[in-house]
Amino acid sequence: MSLHDPVFWLLLPLLFYGLICGSWARTAAQANQRPSDFFTAGKTLAPWMTALALSGVSISGWIALGFPQSIASQGFGFAVLGLSGILIPLTGVLFLKPQWAIAKRHGYTSQGEMLNAYFGGHAIGVIAALIAVLIAVAFSGIQLRSVAKLLASLSGNESLFPYFVWGIAFVVAGYLIIGGMRAAGFLSVLQTVLLGLALILLGAFVLFLQGGFEPINQQLAEIAQQPSSVSKGLFEVAGVIQFTAGLGIEAPIGGQWTAVMIFSTSLALMGIQASPMATQLVLSTRNPKGIAAGQTWVFASFFGALIVGCVVLVGAVGIGKDNHWLATVMATIADTSPWFMSLIALGILAVVQLVMGFSALTAAHALVQDVYKPYFHKGISQKDQLLFSRVVIGLVLLVSALLALLGPFVVSALSSVALPSALQLWPALLGLCWFRFITRQSVLAGALIGIFAVFVTDTAGIGILAFLGLDLPWGRWPWTIHSAGWGLFFNLLAVLVISAITQGRGHAKIAGDVRRLLRSYMKPKSTNRALKPAAWSAALAWFFLAVGPGVVLGNTAFGPPTEGYDSWVVGLPSIWAWTIAFWVLGIFLVWFLSYKMELASASSVEITPLEPVLSVAPRDTKIQKQEMLRLGWTISAIAALTTITTWIFG
Repeated sequence: MSLHDPVFWLLLPLLFYGLICGSWARTAAQANQRPSDFFTAGKTLAPWMTALALSGVSISGWIALGFPQSIASQGFGFAVLGLSGILIPLTGVLFLKPQWAIAKRHGYTSQGEMLNAYFGGHAIGVIAALIAVLIAVAFSGIQLRSVAKLLASLSGNESLFPYFVWGIAFVVAGYLIIGGMRAAGFLSVLQTVLLGLALILLGAFVLFLQGGFEPINQQLAEIAQQPSSVSKGLFEVAGVIQFTAGLGIEAPIGGQWTAVMIFSTSLALMGIQASPMATQLVLSTRNPKGIAAGQTWVFASFFGALIVGCVVLVGAVGIGKDNHWLATVMATIADTSPWFMSLIALGILAVVQLVMGFSALTAAHALVQDVYKPYFHKGISQKDQLLFSRVVIGLVLLVSALLALLGPFVVSALSSVALPSALQLWPALLGLCWFRFITRQSVLAGALIGIFAVFVTDTAGIGILAFLGLDLPWGRWPWTIHSAGWGLFFNLLAVLVISAITQGRGHAKIAGDVRRLLRSYMKPKSTNRALKPAAWSAALAWFFLAVGPGVVLGNTAFGPPTEGYDSWVVGLPSIWAWTIAFWVLGIFLVWFLSYKMELASASSVEITPLEPVLSVAPRDTKIQKQEMLRLGWTISAIAALTTITTWIFG
């Protein structure tokens, strides 16, 4: 192996990075004083650290790896989703600060525990835990598979693919099991910085390779005039909606990226910061001062610029080229400058591990805290919770790696419903943080109905039902509406109807204290009555024009897409320029909601934690036997479901 060999430059930084992970894991383990510190880092993570980690987790390897290739194959309709740099932080602005305040007051350590305590019962926590597992196993698993494939391709030896899968998973398992949330938090700083550097370097190299912006856009203008590009709608949004039966049965005319498809897919992206993973990270922070700054300046401004600029640029250059555009670009970089390639590959690897780490830790804590403890062992000690969580972390990462290796279609099908399923927690979070009229019965029924709607309008549910002999009359994403949109529609419909029926009997005793706390903690200092309607009017207008029906105006707002380079007013395809313009306006929107409306900025109201509730007394052997019997049946059901799912998808 010579110094000019790409494998040398690929493995050397990976080895160095692994040593850093091990060192910081040891430091984190020494800082953990109590078993509970493993799950929340003692609620002492620095606000700036959380700001970086939230951005890295939200972008994830899916945007870094998937966006360029999707834009290259599906055109600029997909590129409008580059506004995820605005859409994702908007969810955090709505929900993260009030959740932190509630957890500070009552001492909660997970999203499921918080929802259970507010609404009463344990079922909502179970749903949140299962969503956390789906993200940890499937959403992380597909990214693990993609980055391992990329590294194997860059090494020139595809047979190394399984070794990369196991190596990446082993490193994550090592620093999580040793250091817990504190190790994940420490490393998130390095991982997010590496991600930002990788996106900058990738965009800069493609720009240099193509000779600058003008040659790139001139080439795009030539492609836009080709009949094949016009028929596929590669340079425009394909109308407001198309009433097709869904992919696999009836293909949309001019591409699938209609305005409604863009909006409903945007909802799926907004599920990231509604997920238990994002909540777990915020609950581990000592104060909420980093939420507003992180959502506005780190995510919407800095990483938003990298998405609409670098990521979209890389994808745009690939339009009309081969089906493995990102791998082709990385191979070209490796031939030109191996060390340059290694930095980009390391950044993409780091963000995949970032998501794997936080999602696996969240899933393990949720399963033990919100499923195992209330249903199977109420008297479990914190020491045993720590032990079980470490075991579950290893199992979750093992399953994720096995799916990445042996079940590519299964992990792909399940990953496509992970974020839409997380979005179904929106009504529960709205009830917790903002609207008291939302009841437990409505949230539980709405979440189940929404998740069912997600599955039967996406590959996973359609495939399972077809195997069972039930052929649905629609395919994936009927009416060019993403499964996230279908799920949320039926979810909200159920919540509104059932809440109206069950008023006055859908909350636990602490609900009153939570409402009083949030009224004082979330109240803005400004007495300007026009501020609130102005803010929400601006938000609705932005959504309508940026990712709603009004996005079709972007097809020609800056010049017709198919009449040559001279007709492009700003020298860019019109829809790309439209996306950049609304990214800029989106920064102002996030800033306005975060700071002027004070939805995410730190409050001067002091929160006094309540005294912890005394632990339950040990119970007799008979009840413990019932719990063990329940656990045995649960494990058997999970094993049977796993076997059937694997059989269905081959």
